[in-house]
Amino acid sequence: MTNISIVDTVSERTQRTPETDSYAGDIPTRLATTVVRELSAINPLRSTVAIAAEWTGIILAVVLYQQYLHPIVLPLVIMWIGARQHALAILMHEATHYLLFKNRRVNAVVSELFLAWPLFITTQTYRPSHFAHHRHVNTEKDPDLMRKQSSASEWEFPKSWGALVTLLVKDVFGLNTRQLVSDFDDMWDQKATTKAGVDAYVVARIFYYVLALGAVTYFRVWPMFLLLWVVPILTWLKMIMRIRSIAEHFAIENDHVYTQSRTTLPSLFERLFVAPRHVSFHLEHHLYPSVPYFRLPQLHAVLMKDAVFQSRAHVTSTYWGVLKECVESSRQASQFASSV
Repeated sequence: MTNISIVDTVSERTQRTPETDSYAGDIPTRLATTVVRELSAINPLRSTVAIAAEWTGIILAVVLYQQYLHPIVLPLVIMWIGARQHALAILMHEATHYLLFKNRRVNAVVSELFLAWPLFITTQTYRPSHFAHHRHVNTEKDPDLMRKQSSASEWEFPKSWGALVTLLVKDVFGLNTRQLVSDFDDMWDQKATTKAGVDAYVVARIFYYVLALGAVTYFRVWPMFLLLWVVPILTWLKMIMRIRSIAEHFAIENDHVYTQSRTTLPSLFERLFVAPRHVSFHLEHHLYPSVPYFRLPQLHAVLMKDAVFQSRAHVTSTYWGVLKECVESSRQASQFASSV
């Protein structure tokens, strides 16, 4: 990029519609329009390669397990596949913002067939809820926050180390699946779809699962499907999605637009097994949702050149650092819901 500059327009309000899905709020320091436009360019080839890479990673892990049926291999394979499932969900999130492909029909079809439906969720029904989250982040109109109220005690911070570790251990052993099932059920809610699109969409989705489960039955791979696809969803994916959710909007100040979310700078292990595809740059994503995931580190670097962002933004080193913030009694961190 060339000629990067930051335009200071204090309290200038950006109005964007749900169709374009932009941040609507007061950004103390906004980037120049030309910079945002350059950072927001969609790269269909990169999207295709990313999707293919994640599925290749999953297939190779399954082959590895079949070749080396050893008790030590299985946990590693479950962790790896769970992280790749998380990557698929992150790419589905990109499709929710129309950032995978320039053609919206292609964006929708690829997202459902290769990203959302394999995880038993849907892009179409997730989008309205997610856009509402962007428009009403950390308020009583935020669907993500309201969804967690059914298990509010799990999302109260700070916690003791014992309480936090117990919660995560229950996640990784599949003992906290109720909330996961509830979240998936919300993403199947047909009230979020338009009446005109429901019938064909539902038929296509049912046909998809009939074919998929028929193939599992025909090739007699039900045990492998349950062990290496369903178990990672209910265990490792459940735990790392909780850690990600905590990092994004919990145990933070929530007293400024730059503290409504947290950016986490992950370790190499965390990039591979916890937060792939730059999902950790969540504050940047909320400020500029039009920027694809692969340019979020670049956006972060640009924003960090601004003194206001640098001094106010909540940036934490590693997800281990995030968990420490959730239990440090010396920090005045608490669940953001307490301030709304």
